Amino acid sequence: MIRVALYSRKSNEQYGVAEGDKSVTRQNDDGRAFVASKPDWTVVEDHVYIDDAVSGAEFKNRPGLLRMLAALAKKPRPIDVIVMWDETRLGRDQYRTGAVLQTIADAGVKVWYYRDNREAKLTTAMDKAMEGLRAVAAELKRETDRSTAVEGRKRRVARGVVATGRVFGYRNAGTKGGRHREIEPTQAPIVVHVFEMAAQGFGKRRIADALEAERVPSPTGKGWADEGVRIILHNELYHGVLVDGKSANVDKDGEAGVKVRRPKSEWTRVDVPHLRIVDEKLWEAAHARMAASSKVFDGHRSRDGRLHGRPESLLARQHLLSGWLTCGVCGANLFVLPSDRGGKSVLHYVCQRYWKRGKVHCSNSYRVPYEWITSSVLGNFNPDALRAAVSQALLDQLYRQPLDPAPEDQRATIDVEVKKLEQEIGNLVNAVAAGGDIPELVTRLKAVRTQRDAKVIDREALAGTTPDFDITDEEAVEEWQRECLEAVEEALEPLSGTDPGTARQILRGLLPGPIAVTPVIENGKAVDWTYLGADATLDRVIAGRLTPRGVPTRTTR
Repeated sequence: MIRVALYSRKSNEQYGVAEGDKSVTRQNDDGRAFVASKPDWTVVEDHVYIDDAVSGAEFKNRPGLLRMLAALAKKPRPIDVIVMWDETRLGRDQYRTGAVLQTIADAGVKVWYYRDNREAKLTTAMDKAMEGLRAVAAELKRETDRSTAVEGRKRRVARGVVATGRVFGYRNAGTKGGRHREIEPTQAPIVVHVFEMAAQGFGKRRIADALEAERVPSPTGKGWADEGVRIILHNELYHGVLVDGKSANVDKDGEAGVKVRRPKSEWTRVDVPHLRIVDEKLWEAAHARMAASSKVFDGHRSRDGRLHGRPESLLARQHLLSGWLTCGVCGANLFVLPSDRGGKSVLHYVCQRYWKRGKVHCSNSYRVPYEWITSSVLGNFNPDALRAAVSQALLDQLYRQPLDPAPEDQRATIDVEVKKLEQEIGNLVNAVAAGGDIPELVTRLKAVRTQRDAKVIDREALAGTTPDFDITDEEAVEEWQRECLEAVEEALEPLSGTDPGTARQILRGLLPGPIAVTPVIENGKAVDWTYLGADATLDRVIAGRLTPRGVPTRTTR
C-alpha cells in the first residue's frame, strides 16, 4: 500500500487567476480523484496539508508546507508520495522551490503532479534541468503578472479611479471598476481645522488632544491619536495632488509581500484640483511650521534619529502655565478652553479628565479664570515677593561657607572620586567589548556615568563659592546682596514680557512640579479657587486663593 499525502496551495495574489489557484478545496478533491485512479494508493488523512491565500514566493510563513516537511523527517517515515496540482503549488521562486523539491527527494518521498500525470524526478542532470526550467517559467509568470497588475493600477490612478481604500475627508462614489472620490462636506472642515492648528504651531499630540476635547469625529471612530493626525498632515491629496505607489511589495529572504519604500522618482503623481480641501497657502504654512518645529528638536536627536530630551521652548506653547496646572480633585492636567461671552472670547482652564470622560471620572466641572490664575502664580515671582526670600537665601549661603570645608579641599576630593568613576567606566566598556553579561554591564555603565556626571557638576558648582570680600564687612555684604538681587530681577524680567517661549524656559527652572488648582465649593458653586505648588530655587511653598468676588490673594511661606 502506497501512503499518499495531499498538498494544496492557493495564492492570495489574484493577478490572472490560474486554474490551480481557484480553490484549495477543488485541488484537494482533484488530488483525491487522482489517488483513487492509482492501484494500491491511499490518502493518509493526517497528512493532508493546505496553505490557503499564501503566495508562491512565501517560504517562511507557510504552515502547511512547513508541517509537511517536518513530517518527512520523522522515523519511521509516515508517507511515500506527495500529490499536488503542479510544480507551482510548491512555489514560484526557482531556487527555493528547487531546494524544497530536493529536500523531499532526499527523504525518499516521490512527488506527483496530477495535472500532467507525471512524477517530478531528480535522478539525472537532465531531470534536474527540466524541473529547474519549469521553476523558472513559474517565477517568470509571477513577475509578468505582478508587472501587469502594477501598470494597470497606474492607469486606473491616472483616470481618477480609486485604487486604495477610503480617505478621511472624502467618500467613494460610483460602481466597482469605476469608483472615484468626492469631497465629504461633513469631514472636510475637520481636515482644514487640523491644518490650521498645525500652522499655528500645534504638535500632533496637542492637535489630537484638542480634537478629542472638542469631541470631533475621528477617521476610525475610536478617537484621535498622533498617528492619525500625522497621516492627515502628510496626505497630499488634501491640496489636490494624488500620490500613489510610495511603497512596493517585494520578495525578500523567503518572504513574500515585504513592503519597501520606493524612491520618489517612481511615485505616481496626478493633479486632482477638484479634490482639493486645503488651499495652497494653508498647506505651505502648516508644513513650514512643522519644519520649524522639527528643526527645534534637531539638537536633541541621536544619529539614529531618536529623541533624547526636548528643547526648552516648544513653538505651540502660547499659554504660559499650560502643562503646569493640574486638577486638585483628580490630578489630571488642566487645558485652556476658549468660550464666547457676548461676542468676546474668554479663556478658562478646565480639567481634562472631566472634559473627556465626565463626572464619573472627576467631579471638577468648574472653570478656572485664566487671567487670574496666571497673574496670581506669576505674582509669586515678582521682585517684591521674592526680595525677602532671596536675601535670606543669599545670607544663608554666605555665612554657611566658614562651616564648610574649603572649596579647594572639596574640589580635590571630588577630583579623586571622578577619576575612580572614570576608571570604572573604562573597565565596564572593555567588559562589554569582551562579550560579558551585556544587559547587566550596560545598566551598571549607565549608573556609573550618571554618578560621574553628577560629581563633575558638583565640582563646577564650587567655582566661585568663596566670596571675594570680607563677610564681616556689612557694607560689602549689602552691596553683594544688591548686586545679586538685581541679577535675579533681570533674569526674571521675561516673565512679564510678551514672549511665552522665553518665559516658559524660566518657569521650567523655577517650578519642580505641577501646581494643583482646587475649587472651593459652597452650595454647589465654585466661590473660590486655591492653588498649591513649590519653588525649586528657594525651597518655598507657593500658594494662593482666587475669588470671583475680589482681587486674587496670594500667600508664600
